[in-house]
Amino acid sequence: MSSASPQPPPDENLDDGSLDDGSLDDLEVSQLRARTYAVCALCIASASSFFLTGVAPLPVLLYFPIARRWSFTPNPTELAMDFYGRSLLALLAGVAAALSIYAVMRVIKSARPGRLLLLTGYAATALLLAAGLFAYQLSVRVPTPLPLPHPTQPEPAQLPAQLQMDEP
Repeated sequence: MSSASPQPPPDENLDDGSLDDGSLDDLEVSQLRARTYAVCALCIASASSFFLTGVAPLPVLLYFPIARRWSFTPNPTELAMDFYGRSLLALLAGVAAALSIYAVMRVIKSARPGRLLLLTGYAATALLLAAGLFAYQLSVRVPTPLPLPHPTQPEPAQLPAQLQMDEP
């Protein structure tokens, strides 16, 4: 029988500080905790922002693929895609939350036990809500096709060339 004290398993929670088995110093544990909390904040903020822009009529950047332009038009009258604008807004919100939480966690040296597990649960819930909402919106969407031009009506780009050719 060995009289050595048992070592804690390496996958223990970082929140209670019990992971420090001598291989990591206080600064490394603090940095690891700050990065982990920042990643959770990024997930929560980006998924929540993506969810909110899908539920509430918030202004997002729209891409108009036919006109090949971007705009913040609140009620578009032509074909528009909001995915890129929603994704950009979610990414910016997530990065802002992650940077602020990282800065706060670098100052705060201690954390309550179980907080990281709670934040991970919040992140998973936010991701599931956002993915579920997006899947629901795509499943019930009925695309309305744009009207096709009449075959006898010339396209606007070809009109001046035809008029020049018809003149004597």
